[in-house]
Amino acid sequence: QKMDWGFDDGRETLGLVAAHTVCGVVGAMPPTGVFVRTSLNMQLGATHKLSQILNAIFVFLISVVAMPVFSYLPQASVAALLVFASVRMAPAAYVRELFATDAISCGLLIVTTLICVFMDPVYGLIIGMVIALLRDAAETAAADARLTVVGEKALKVEEEMEVPQQDIAEWDRDVSGQTLASLRSMRSIRYDKDKGLSGRSSPLGFIFRLFKRLGGGKGGAPFDSEETSSVSGVAVLYEPIGPVVYLAADKHIARMKTLVKEKPARVVLSLELATRVDVDGSEALAKGVRQMQNAGIDVEVVLPPLLEEGVLGRASWVTALRNKGHVHEHRKQAIKCAGEDFDDDDDSCIDEAPHQATV
Repeated sequence: QKMDWGFDDGRETLGLVAAHTVCGVVGAMPPTGVFVRTSLNMQLGATHKLSQILNAIFVFLISVVAMPVFSYLPQASVAALLVFASVRMAPAAYVRELFATDAISCGLLIVTTLICVFMDPVYGLIIGMVIALLRDAAETAAADARLTVVGEKALKVEEEMEVPQQDIAEWDRDVSGQTLASLRSMRSIRYDKDKGLSGRSSPLGFIFRLFKRLGGGKGGAPFDSEETSSVSGVAVLYEPIGPVVYLAADKHIARMKTLVKEKPARVVLSLELATRVDVDGSEALAKGVRQMQNAGIDVEVVLPPLLEEGVLGRASWVTALRNKGHVHEHRKQAIKCAGEDFDDDDDSCIDEAPHQATV
């Protein structure tokens, strides 16, 4: 796979199982742990699996015939050979690229390497995997989303919004990565920063902000701050991005609670950009929808067929909305049902005749 050669995953797995079983019975090292021989074969230009068999045969013959001679070799010299072979295996170009493009992953690589060298390779791999999983969990807990103001009033909202030039890069990006020109759509990172939601999910973040305030620094806006909202009385499209799971549930609830305080006329909850929704994520969305309904905000839900086959398809709150005609397959339908007309040509919305959706 490293050389872009095709192979059968099933046969490869079966071969590894058999090899590990035999090695365990005879007390030998696991075959997947001996990377030096494989790396040497690749560097010598081996192109066939027979090279591994020949390598094993020659190692066996040398071990049987010359083992009495090898027993006189100093362990320091053998260790030096192994260290040299291991250093040659390190992909220097990849490490340099990783350092230039992703410093956090490079730091994880260095930590794992140090643990493997000074403690034990098994501990290094386990600790490295745990740290990587925690990092992914932290990214999931950020609960990325996109908020878009739709309708004719959105044009006025866009004119009223004053955004520093350095913050333009934080506005919504489409799938191709191009920054959209309209300021009516923002990623949740900017929304959370404006509403003081950036660090609420972390106790360590709270302590950090507390010390910052005691030191005279300016903290983020309080969660319950009363400020003039630019989305009051307009329609808002809220689109969770990525997995909506337990780790992201609290952030989505807090964000929708803040959105309720801004009193939009209606909210379209689109799940087209969500990759997965578990039970906790469904409960979080249900709580947010109930809060908006209790505040008199009309809610339309966009549920793609892929997610409808999972937890959401059997959720009672989704069934109740579907029975009232407020669940749709595409956001264009939901926006129209919310009283707006969505134009695919210029990706803008204009008001139609007033339409009040009762949920």
